[in-house]
Amino acid sequence: MTSQAIPGAPNAGFAAFALGADMLAAISAAGFENPTTIQSLAIPAILSGGDVIARARTGTGKTAAYALPCLDRLVSGGGTQLLILAPTRELTIQIANEMVRLSSTLKLRVAVAFGGEPAIRQLPALRRGAEVVVATPGRLLDYLTSNALPNFAPKTLVLDEADEMLAMGFVDEVRTIASHLPKPRRTLLFSATMPASVTKLSRELTTDAKHVVDESKDAIPTRIEQRFYVVNEHERLEALIRLIEVEEPEKAIVFCRTRKDAGDLAMALSREGIAARALHGELDLSERREVTEMLRSGKLTTLVATDVAARGLDIAGLSHVFNYGLPMDVEVYVHRIGRTGRAGAAGIALTLVHPADCQKLQRISGVFGTTLTPSEIPTRAAIREKASRRLFDEISATVPTDAARALAARLLAGAEDADEVFAKLATLALNKTSGDDPQLAASEDRRLGFSMREIDRWQSRTNVRPPFKRRFPDQRGEGRRDQRGGGGQHQRRG
Repeated sequence: MTSQAIPGAPNAGFAAFALGADMLAAISAAGFENPTTIQSLAIPAILSGGDVIARARTGTGKTAAYALPCLDRLVSGGGTQLLILAPTRELTIQIANEMVRLSSTLKLRVAVAFGGEPAIRQLPALRRGAEVVVATPGRLLDYLTSNALPNFAPKTLVLDEADEMLAMGFVDEVRTIASHLPKPRRTLLFSATMPASVTKLSRELTTDAKHVVDESKDAIPTRIEQRFYVVNEHERLEALIRLIEVEEPEKAIVFCRTRKDAGDLAMALSREGIAARALHGELDLSERREVTEMLRSGKLTTLVATDVAARGLDIAGLSHVFNYGLPMDVEVYVHRIGRTGRAGAAGIALTLVHPADCQKLQRISGVFGTTLTPSEIPTRAAIREKASRRLFDEISATVPTDAARALAARLLAGAEDADEVFAKLATLALNKTSGDDPQLAASEDRRLGFSMREIDRWQSRTNVRPPFKRRFPDQRGEGRRDQRGGGGQHQRRG
């Protein structure tokens, strides 16, 4: 696919598009000033009529790219005219909220249909003919096949996050829903990636579609510091714990591949005193809302999520993204790290890489022109040193209370050496701050992962994928490292 040449530069403002006065007023009320690249490409294409297939990553303004031109053409009181399908409940709710916000001056109604909520709370609004319906495929199909919506006839179908919709196994539901819709209709397909399955479905559902692709630099995170760490399989958990401890993220997402990985890892982090919870597809709606709200409010610092569960999440102030491993799809990597560094803010993305991932790592750098900096897993001594510096700064900035002065006087009154009293207090504080015994011998401070020298040698093998039985020298001189990834993933700190 190639991007179409669409008149109007991104900074020309929304007034450059053929949108009505009420829509422009709603855009202004929503605080939008200049369109993003995907909006500049997609809005004119949609307004010109016909089917559209668009590709752009999450966080580039995809929802508004189809919402604005679609809402502008809806007729208040004309029944359901626009159907938007999304893969998850969270994304459905987020899209519905955005549609309400963007139609503030248009007198349009928005209804939702998703699992985890009683039908009695959803059907009335759907039956009254809300102009916009946002739904997950499974729940909407239940309503259609049971004839609960006999007059449901939207003329425009939008598939949002089509790649995830198919990855979750909704392809048959989408096809069946499309068969229930009137013809002719128009179909708008938006996707972050365009694998063969999405391309096949787009051919089935669209006719002579216009293709728009956001290939601009603003589609790639530029304010995100990206680092990677080469570790063996059995070192992943300990490496992640150390990184979280040294980075001290305000809000972070750790990405895992499967539901089981997310649940197990969240429990392991919690046992280490890290405020973590899992987010995956097995949680019901109330549990998912509770977990995401805890992260937003600061009760949680770390959300451990699968890619599917995280679709549609928009957490303000997300400082870090941790990849527990490289994702299978290169574009998914950009999706993941794009959760941080939003709205012009800086962000940090840290990735744990297995030695067998050499070529995949290079594809990420090559395809997206992004720079990933090799780094070493911090030692426990380095973590304690950072905790010590932080404690020093906190003590220096603290104004003592009268109660604290009284306690200090009592301690000094019964001590021969004031330095000894201060050292004891500092020891107590460090123990609570770093979670480690500061007296831990250097010989017990086990180094994890590969050193910079080894990473340089590893990266130099640009054309060779290291076999699993290849010998990699160990920093401690203990010979070969186990490349088979067997067991020990939840090894405790030692």
